[in-house]
Amino acid sequence: MSDTIVVIWSRFGPYHLARLYSLAACAEDARFSIIGLEIAQLDHYDWDVRAGADGFRRHTLFPRREYGSLPASVIRSAVVRALEELRPNAVAVNGWGVPETRAAIGWCRRNGVAAVLMSETKEDDRGGKRVWWKEAIKGRLVRRCGAALVGGRRQAEYLVKLGFPHERIFIGYDVVDNDYFARGAARARSDARRLRNRYRLPERYFFACTRFLPRKNLDGLLRAYGLYRQTCTDAPWSLVIAGGGEGEDRLRQLAAQLVSHTTNALPNGRRQPGDSLSEDHRKTLPCAAPDVHWAGFLQYEQLPVFFGLASAFIHPALAEPWGLVVNEAAASGLPLLIARPVGAGYELLLEGENGLAFDPGDIGDMARALGRMAGMPEENRAVMGEKSAAIMAGWSPVRFGEGLLAAVRAAGAI
Repeated sequence: MSDTIVVIWSRFGPYHLARLYSLAACAEDARFSIIGLEIAQLDHYDWDVRAGADGFRRHTLFPRREYGSLPASVIRSAVVRALEELRPNAVAVNGWGVPETRAAIGWCRRNGVAAVLMSETKEDDRGGKRVWWKEAIKGRLVRRCGAALVGGRRQAEYLVKLGFPHERIFIGYDVVDNDYFARGAARARSDARRLRNRYRLPERYFFACTRFLPRKNLDGLLRAYGLYRQTCTDAPWSLVIAGGGEGEDRLRQLAAQLVSHTTNALPNGRRQPGDSLSEDHRKTLPCAAPDVHWAGFLQYEQLPVFFGLASAFIHPALAEPWGLVVNEAAASGLPLLIARPVGAGYELLLEGENGLAFDPGDIGDMARALGRMAGMPEENRAVMGEKSAAIMAGWSPVRFGEGLLAAVRAAGAI
């Protein structure tokens, strides 16, 4: 009978399934069986529900339920019952702030089963403001895991600071199906005219794809885009924004009223850190609305089209543990514009080689990055896109599969 590894996520979206498929392929050679334990089929993402599994067993605790509607106590009890039934040799858990993780770690501790932590958190995700007693509690929890698989070096450094042994930390958690995006983007470029007409996409555009949350900084992006349009000397690129969320109406209104309402201020009226705009600039920013296109939430099948036809990708977040959308853009062969706090940038962005970094709190700095990218010769951007794709060769789903198996072995499970 083969050893069994259970991998727990709150919901299986396309990114989770790509990792599970790769893990199953790697585990088959090692004679391990993989069980994907999904808490609920629905969550805050509007992904189409993807049923089935390929190479692994899929166990969903609450079919057709929304994750956020489930009480923590209900999730904890269901996870414990499932693990009692499945009796795995190792359990991989996602982060430490959700009830399924705490329940699974507790079950592993009581039953002498190895727990592997999967994490993309880095120390500065909250602006570096960490509370000492919370960090102490967090440290005790994560040290109950025998090994860890993290996004990159910054995530590993944070775990070490929490007291986790460095030699039992492995890198490769944050990956996507690179081939899917590379092939899809190439197909889109080969059929560009038809697809631009179908999706009403402009000839040249910056592409942003994110949830509409305050920390994602779409307010700042819209203001920076307005400044870019004012200062560029050539025909300005358009801006295509995909995604959705509670702030969508407010953002659309901001884009439509940018002339009279654009400021570089926080909701309480204070300026953003690093504001470099003059008072005259803040009063005279042009309206960006005619060239801001709202794509809505894109399903997985649509994403390669929007990446493939874009001229560059931008992620303006004020705080971001990783940002898998950066992986997708790089795999699609795009030059990158990445805010410095974005975790993926530490591994996937080589400044000046495949893109540019900027301070997301400084509207002027972001606008300059937009201008520099748009003002480059076409061949320079093409080289940047090729470099992005080359970097992604080291960040395929195989890295996740091999990394998780290495972590399980390090935890002493098999």
